[in-house]
Amino acid sequence: PNSFWTLLPPQVALSLQVTEAKKKAEEEAENVAQLEESRKKLLKDVETLQRQVEELQAANDKLDKSKKKLQAELEDSNIDLETQRAKVLELEKKQRNFDKVLAEEKAVSEQIAQERDAAEREAREKETRVLSLTRELDEMMDKVE
Repeated sequence: PNSFWTLLPPQVALSLQVTEAKKKAEEEAENVAQLEESRKKLLKDVETLQRQVEELQAANDKLDKSKKKLQAELEDSNIDLETQRAKVLELEKKQRNFDKVLAEEKAVSEQIAQERDAAEREAREKETRVLSLTRELDEMMDKVE
């Protein structure tokens, strides 16, 4: 086989092969260095992402804790609200009963006042009648004498 290397003198061919091998080795070393650099960068990126995941997980846990606390507070507030509503209903019922009793007492008071006024009027009328009859009696007594 007539290859390129066989046409050159042995020393030149060897020298060229060594040069080519060195060049190839340098390229490979450069590739290895680039790959190593990429690997280091990727490792650093992975560490950063893992740290971010941990931070997000911690934040998520904190939010879950806050959420549970708020839910408990909401539940307590709802219970308090229901208790207050029940108290309001009870107080409104008492107020209605009080208003009813007050209205009944007012009606009784008005009736008593009317009866008192009527009795006073009747007493005045009778007093006037007594005075009138007394005058008549006095006049008749004067006539009899």
